Formats: sequence, structure tokens, C-alpha cells
Amino acid sequence: MAGRKVYRTKNGKRKQNTAKAFHAILIILLLAVLVYLGYILAGPLFRFLNQSTEITPQGWTPPVVSDSFTAPSVTKLQDNTDTQTGGTVLEPVENKALTGYAIPVSALSSKETLAGFAADAQNSGFTAVVVPLKLKGGEVTYLTQAEMAISANIVTGTMTAKEIADTITEAGLTPICTINLLEDNTSFTGYRGVYKFASDNSRWYDNNPANGGKSWISPFDNDAKEYLKTISSEVSSAGFKNVIFDGLVFPPFRNSDLGYIGSIVSSPDRYKALIAIWESVSAAVTDNGATPMLMIPAETAAADTAEILHPNLLEDTLTVIKYDASAFPTTIVINGNETILAEMTAPERVRFILGLCRGKTSGMTIIPYITGSTPEEVSEAVDTAVEMGYSSYIV
Repeated sequence: MAGRKVYRTKNGKRKQNTAKAFHAILIILLLAVLVYLGYILAGPLFRFLNQSTEITPQGWTPPVVSDSFTAPSVTKLQDNTDTQTGGTVLEPVENKALTGYAIPVSALSSKETLAGFAADAQNSGFTAVVVPLKLKGGEVTYLTQAEMAISANIVTGTMTAKEIADTITEAGLTPICTINLLEDNTSFTGYRGVYKFASDNSRWYDNNPANGGKSWISPFDNDAKEYLKTISSEVSSAGFKNVIFDGLVFPPFRNSDLGYIGSIVSSPDRYKALIAIWESVSAAVTDNGATPMLMIPAETAAADTAEILHPNLLEDTLTVIKYDASAFPTTIVINGNETILAEMTAPERVRFILGLCRGKTSGMTIIPYITGSTPEEVSEAVDTAVEMGYSSYIV
């Protein structure tokens, strides 16, 4: 029986092949290092050469809110997951990131002015424009048909709500408006719609009228409820896709005021009046196919002093947390423990405050609204919020 042939490689040839393989591996490793270094160096160079046309979110400088607004270019952000907790931070409006640009009242002076702001925002990559239609104090900045506003002579707008919404929509953006509900001391004259003294039903003022004292719209008053519902229905039926409600607060009552006005404001259940207003205006907006959003200042949400904030009653509410990067309190007290915010860096403060807000708004969807005195402040705060997982925001 013939033996099976066995093929062997000579030692010299084996060593030669081993050396070639070793050299090949070295070449591959060298190429990998060169590619990596090229990638690292090319990024900054590419961003430098293209900074006039596109800025990534990490390097974004937000616009300054002014009449001479020239918006920067900014890439649209995708949905993110919170890397700190592993949970989803927010459910973006219409299943995409909402990057809103809040424009000043002066932008509503004419259709042409508004169109200019909207076009600049659209070219910069924003997905929405946010316009103020009812301001703190009561001023209405569009041509409303609400009888209370007209009779109080507080309508300053020159365009209808529909004209404003259509102008923004024509620019390819989502129209969003803000409505301040209860920080209103001008909408009602006489004895309708306001807080009253319990003893004689006369009009209550937060100070002596001779010293500038004001009366305030009351969430307990049926005329006030109807007025706010009318405004909410009017703007949402005009084409605004989202309505942000601000100012769901009580005046800063003194102890004596609680006695003057009575149990409706001294009761620990008075927050229910705020919830009732929210439910009323939310229903009016939803009936017109729009989405209501609740705005709460970051410092009150974080410190759990916002009386409207009852997550068990506001589940699934889109909540706009307004954070002012230039006006943070020096300290904040949480559960009796004081934290000195002034000793933190700006990003640390954003993480701390938004982290507290997240904990206080369980079941509610958060969208940060970042303001500040300089573009650099806003940019740094936005970068930090994005790093935390917030893909939707307003500036």
C-alpha cells in the first residue's frame, strides 16, 4: 500500500513568509494610525472652512433677539436618549425635533417684518417660530375679537392671528404662540374678572392704587375663565400648531391679602383653580387640532414651588421649562438643603437645574426654553441641554 505524501515547507521559506506577514501587519497598523490622525485633524479644519455655511450643534452660537436679527446656520438635531438615566427624555412634537426661535414683539409690526424673521429662521435650520400673542400685563399683540381685550383698549397688534400663523407657515416653519394667562392686570375694567375683597366684593389691588397698585385677573372668576378660553380658541383655530401657556400663577399675596380675599386663596387646595384654567384652555386648543404646552420657570420647578406643578394631574403634558442662563438665583433650597449655584460652572448649573426639573415632572415631557443676556451664554446652555439628551428646545 503506497504511503500518503506529506508536504513540508522548508524552514527558510517559512521564515520568509512569516517576515512578510509581519511587515504587512505593520503597514496596516501604520495606515490605520494615519487614517485616524487624518480624521482627527480634518474635523476642525473642515469646520473652520465651512463655518460660514453650517455650524454643528456642539459649536452653535444662537441668535441674538433683536430687530436686526441675522440667524446663524444650525443643523437639525435628532432624538436622543438620556445617557444619565437610560430613559427617553422627551417625545418630540410631531415625531421630530422641535428647534424653535422665539421672536420679539417688534417682529409683529408688519407682515414684511415677520416674513423676514421667519425666512432667516428657516434658512438657519430652525423648525418653528414662537411668537408672543398675549404678554405679561395683559397686552394682546394681534387683532383679537375678544370683547374684553377690545373694551380694555389693550390690543396693540396690526395683524390677525391667522395672518401671523400663515406668514410663518409660508416660510416652511411650524407656527407656535405664547399666551400669558394670569399675570394680567389690564384686561378687565370695573369689577369683572378680578380678585375681590370678601367683605364687600370690591376690587382688590396688590398695593395702594396711588402707589401703583394693580388688580389681577382671577382664576376663580367665570368672566376671566371665559375670556382666557376665547383667546385660546381664537389663536389655535387660526393655524397655530402649538400654544404655550405661561403665567399660571397667583399674585405674590401678603398674609393680609389672604385674609382680605378669603378662603379661595388661603386654602391649600387653591392650586386646583390653576389646574382648572389649564384644563379649560387646553381643551379649547385641542378641540382645534393644536397642541397645548405648559410653561414653568426652571427655578420654581426645580425648587418645587410652582403651584401648577402636579404631575399626577398633568401626565403627558408637554412642559416648557424656561431657563434664564443669566438670571439664576445665588442659592436654591431643595428639601431643606441649600445648594450654592453661584459656585457652579454654567454647564454644571444647567445640568443641576434641568436634572431637578426632570425629577419634579415625572410623566411630563420637557422642552427647555433657554434665554440669556449674551449669545455665548445661550449657546453654552443649549450645548449642555443637548448633551443631556434634549433634542427639542426653544431659544
